[in-house]
Amino acid sequence: MNRFSLAVASKGLEGHAATLCGAPDLVAAVHSTTVPVLVHDGSHILHANKSCTRWLGYADRDVLEGADLRVLAEEDDHKALSAALGARLAKLPTGPHIQRFLHMNGDPLIASVLVRAARLDGTPVLLALLDPTSATQRGSNLLRLLEEAVDHLHDIVFITEAEPIDDVGRRIVFVNRIFTLITGYESNEVLGKTPSMTIGELTDRKALSRIERGLKQKRAVHEELLKYGKHGDEYWVELDILPVYAENGEHTHWVSVQRDITERKLLQQRLVENERLATAGLLAAKLGEEVSAPLASSRASLDWLVKELPGLMAGSASAAQIASVMAALRGIRTNTLAVADTTAQLRLLGARKGPSVELVATDVSEVLEQALALVQVARRVPARVQRVYENVSKVMADPARLLHVFHFALENAAKTLLEERSAQNTIVLRVRAVVDGVLVVVQGTGVRGTSEIADHLFTPFANRRSDSKEQGVALFVANCLVGELGGRVEARECADGGTVLEVFLPVVPAFADQVLSPAL
Repeated sequence: MNRFSLAVASKGLEGHAATLCGAPDLVAAVHSTTVPVLVHDGSHILHANKSCTRWLGYADRDVLEGADLRVLAEEDDHKALSAALGARLAKLPTGPHIQRFLHMNGDPLIASVLVRAARLDGTPVLLALLDPTSATQRGSNLLRLLEEAVDHLHDIVFITEAEPIDDVGRRIVFVNRIFTLITGYESNEVLGKTPSMTIGELTDRKALSRIERGLKQKRAVHEELLKYGKHGDEYWVELDILPVYAENGEHTHWVSVQRDITERKLLQQRLVENERLATAGLLAAKLGEEVSAPLASSRASLDWLVKELPGLMAGSASAAQIASVMAALRGIRTNTLAVADTTAQLRLLGARKGPSVELVATDVSEVLEQALALVQVARRVPARVQRVYENVSKVMADPARLLHVFHFALENAAKTLLEERSAQNTIVLRVRAVVDGVLVVVQGTGVRGTSEIADHLFTPFANRRSDSKEQGVALFVANCLVGELGGRVEARECADGGTVLEVFLPVVPAFADQVLSPAL
């Protein structure tokens, strides 16, 4: 143990700070101590003792005196340096913090820094005491054994300080060897930086928010997170973050243990992709089945009309023949409209989210009323409409596509209503706030085919009733459209008959950009 370590070990940084601040001649006391110390005014170095200048690689201490504080660190560490030295804070850090410095030859240096307020010739200054050994030197045999064991784990382990200072974040004080193997970062590249360096564009912002809430509450956190290595390589981790407390009960550090689950995630993604392809194949097959019958019927009608039209045009057709021809034409028109409606609904799936789809702040209740008006114009709805609208936040959505979703839901409710029960029929519309979003409920009291609808609501063309085939694909499409916004559609059968459709819409879509969090 060198003399720096002996000095710090005998009194500690806190003791030395108290001694220096209480000295009648601050400059003389700073230059007489063997602990690296510098005095600054928030922007420039006023004094640096021989131990400090020697550690930084300068032969003459006068070279540093009067220099800008930024000479002490690389450019991307300037913000962290200002926070650690108390230059950017109205309230100084309460304890020591690990900080990256820069040797005169360009090599990185690591030290713990304790900052205290002092006075120099009656002027307020800041006194920074450095402990290079606490950040780099191994401790007792037990600690060396523990560090060796952690280095041989197959899981990533890193340790950060308990609290951020200023807005820089919690600084890393230890990483094990598997961290460097997976991320490509060497330990001297990450010590004194924050874990946000492994956060990237596709990292789940909601998960980061949950982690940050847990850290602020000083409780253990468990999440799965996509992270990024030094060269932009993606990797997935299952992480557990645990608080560490000193003997006196003070919260001092966070320990993060992260298991590499990249292979598992890739397998899950392949399974999801296979399921998506299977669904697309099923949809294509069902669509073929669905349109083949009306197309075959229309073709047969056209073939029959080809034979009948000459007689009709010659004026020799009877009234019965003319009626048959008109019936055939009406049948062709009905079949054509059915095919057009189905394909129009499926075309909505092709309008994927992207630059062509603009998400705007949308009033859910207003769009729901527009959809109700469309349904009431298209069909007579034998029911009274009951509205229960709460004052909720607007959601980010494409109003036109959201209108399709609500239109499908209301059409489904209207189709289950019986004309002879018009006095009892009710469609209830509810809009209420829930955690992170808005819930829209469409409830109908109809009794026709409710269990069939609830069981097969989102399987395309699963409902084979002739008057609801289009709803089989419509609600499937609605579910897809809402899912793209990070929402969901659920259906259930009411105990007293009828169905309930619930549409959850997040206030902010899952894919929207958010500010990067400096969380672990």
